[in-house]
Amino acid sequence: MKRNVLALSIAAMIGGVSGLASAGVVVGTGPGANKIATPDIANFALAEGGVGHALVVPYYTAQNGNITVLHLVNTDTDNGKVVKVRFRGASNSDDVLDFQVLMSPGDVWTGYVSTDADGVAKFSTDDNTCTLPSFKDAGGSTSFKTLRLNPALSADQQANQTREGYIEIFNSANIPNVPGNALYTTTKHSAAGAVACASATIEAALYTTDWTTEAQVAAAGMDSPTGGLMGDWYILNAGDTTAFSGAATALVGVGGTIGNYIAFPQNAGIAFDASVATLDPTNFTTDPLLAGGFDSKTGLGVLGAAVAAPVLANAQDFPDFSTPYIGPASPANAQATAEALTAALAVTSITNQYAKDASINAKTDWVFSMPTRRYSVAMNYATSPVSRMFNAVDGAGDGSQYFSTDNTSVADGKICVTTQAAVFRGREEESKSGVPTFSPSASSTPRMCGETSVLSFGEGVSAPSVLGASVAREDVGAASIFTHGWGRLTTTNQPAAGTAIGLPIAGYSVQKLTNTGPGVNYGVTWPHRFTRP
Repeated sequence: MKRNVLALSIAAMIGGVSGLASAGVVVGTGPGANKIATPDIANFALAEGGVGHALVVPYYTAQNGNITVLHLVNTDTDNGKVVKVRFRGASNSDDVLDFQVLMSPGDVWTGYVSTDADGVAKFSTDDNTCTLPSFKDAGGSTSFKTLRLNPALSADQQANQTREGYIEIFNSANIPNVPGNALYTTTKHSAAGAVACASATIEAALYTTDWTTEAQVAAAGMDSPTGGLMGDWYILNAGDTTAFSGAATALVGVGGTIGNYIAFPQNAGIAFDASVATLDPTNFTTDPLLAGGFDSKTGLGVLGAAVAAPVLANAQDFPDFSTPYIGPASPANAQATAEALTAALAVTSITNQYAKDASINAKTDWVFSMPTRRYSVAMNYATSPVSRMFNAVDGAGDGSQYFSTDNTSVADGKICVTTQAAVFRGREEESKSGVPTFSPSASSTPRMCGETSVLSFGEGVSAPSVLGASVAREDVGAASIFTHGWGRLTTTNQPAAGTAIGLPIAGYSVQKLTNTGPGVNYGVTWPHRFTRP
C-alpha cells in the first residue's frame, strides 16, 4: 500500500532527530558511545521466506486433549534477542498470557500449551533459555489469565476461552555481544547448553524501569532490534494419534533491517496515563481498549478525539502490532504501523481444499485468524450490553476502514466480520449456486465470528470438529458442499465509493483421515492460498 510506505517514510524522517524517545519506544541515532542503532526500516511486508521481525501463530488449541507446541528460532548468530510473546483468546483477542523470552544468538526456544486440571490452559517449558518472568522459578509452567475476559462469563466459560486463540511474537530489542554486557553474558548459552539467567541482571534491564533514552538502553545491555525470528508450531493429540503442523506467519521490515527499540518492562505496576505526555497510551497503540476509541464509524479519522476513554493500559501491554517500529512514539506513527502491518496481511480471497469422504472418515477444518483486527476494533466489557470500540486504521487513505460498523456486528459476545461470498466446488467441476449458509447464523452472508475462527465442513456445530474448536466455530452446511472439492471465500472488503482493501487474514486447512483397516489416523495441513489487493 503506497500510502503506508509514505506515512512510515515520513515517520522515519521525523524520528531522525536526536534524543526523541517516549517511555518504551526509543529511536536510535547510533552507532557511537551510549547510543543504539539508527532505524532504517521503511515499511513492512509478509516475509515469504518465513523469517522476520514479528511472527504470528494463527491458532493454538488445548481443546479435547490437544496440545500446541511452539518452536521459536533466533537465526541471528551474532546478537541475542528480547522477544515479547503474547497469547490472545480466539473470541475477541483478549490478552490471556504474555511474557518475555531472552534468546541467545542461534538459540531455539520451545514450549507448549495444554489444559490444566481446572480446565484453564497453561504454558509449559523446560527450555534453558531465559524468560521474564522465569518459568524455572514457576516450576516450569504457568496458567493462562482470565482477568481480561468478559467478567459476565462463568468460570467454566472463561476457562474454555483460554483454550483457543493465537500468538503474537515481537523482536523488541537486540542483546549485542559487546565487552562488559552483563545481560548478554547471563542470557548466553555455554558450550554445554547451560544459561545463568541471573534474575537481578534481567530484572534490572526489563522489569524495574521504563527506559526513555538511548544511553539508558545501551547501559542496560540492549540495542535496536534487527529481526531474524523464525517460528514453527504443531498441534498434537496423542490419544487420537493425530498431528498438524506449520510455520508461523512472518512479517519483516523492508528498506532496511533495524527498527525502534520497543522493549517495555514486564511490569503491570507501571501504568500509562493520557495526562502524562510520555505515558500517553495513544503514542504506543491503536488498540481501542488501551488508547481509547469510537463507538461508531463517525469521526474515525480524527485521532485523539475519542468518545470512549481507555479502559486499561500498563507497561506489559506493550509492544503490540501497532507500537511504532519506525519514527518516534506518536498517535500518527502508531496508526501508520497498524496500517502497514494490516496491509501486509490483507487478502481479497481465500482458497483451499476440503474432504468429507465417509469411507476414510475424512473431516476438514479451515482456520481463519485476523491478528491485526484488535488494533481497529475491540470488545468493551465495561458497557452493558458489551459493545465495540473502534480506532482509525485506514486501508487506502480514503477513509476505507478495515473494520467499522459497516462490516462488523456482535453475536454471542463475539465480534463478527462480514465477508462477501463463498463458493464451493467438487472435484469433477461441480459447483453450488448461490451463497452457502454458515451455521448457526440467521444470515446468508458468510461471516467470521471471533478473532480466530474455525470453519468445519458438514459436521454441524454439535459434532466435534477436527480441532475440537468450540470458542469461535461455524459450519458449512452439508447441503452447500460436495463430498470433496475446493472452495473460495471472497473478502474484498470494499466500502461504498472506496477501494477494495481486503481483510488481514492468516490461516490454513487441516484434514483428518482414517485408514479403516488398522484404524490409524492421519493429519494433513495445507496453507490457505490468497489473492491480495
